Amino acid sequence: MMKFVVSILLSFFIKVASGHTVATFANSTIEERAAATCADPTLTDIYVESYSPSSKFHLLQLRTEFVDSLTDGNGDFGFQGNIFRAWSTPQPFTFPLYRLVTPPPLDYLFVLSTDGNPPVVPGFQTDLITAYIYSTQVCNSIPLYSVARASATYHYYTTVISERDDMINNRGWTDSGIVGYVLPLIPGDSSVFLINCCSNYAY
Repeated sequence: MMKFVVSILLSFFIKVASGHTVATFANSTIEERAAATCADPTLTDIYVESYSPSSKFHLLQLRTEFVDSLTDGNGDFGFQGNIFRAWSTPQPFTFPLYRLVTPPPLDYLFVLSTDGNPPVVPGFQTDLITAYIYSTQVCNSIPLYSVARASATYHYYTTVISERDDMINNRGWTDSGIVGYVLPLIPGDSSVFLINCCSNYAY
């Protein structure tokens, strides 16, 4: 009887010990995978959205680029908000977000390329690479949504799902899907966040 009890207890401890070993190994594997599939968030820059009333289009660009262009007096762009954080140079596990443009009257479109080649969209030509972002929702990233006017001559971008829904449901815009995945303005915050043009925030 004593041998039987000892045998059962020994078997139990072996299973517990084995389970603990497996769990520790699994966690290590997850941590290693996360570290190996995320670009360095400390290297990101802030991107803003702006709008030209005269030309009727929205732009996504580096905040520094926007400030510099205003200082030089280029265009009549109005600041519509800090939108997201992304990388201005190629980073591991990110993909280029291309800016496409039409001949005048100008219209701009932002399209992610997952094969490294410039996207092909009828009526548009490649302008430049705006940023580098994720193609899937990993590493605490959030969706970058796109909506368009029915005429397809206006495109608007947001990380706020309620804002996207309001544009579609109440204001006559159409859903253009998710462009890609970007980092929120507040590092580590996976919730949506937007600083709009008319709030009294310090920049």
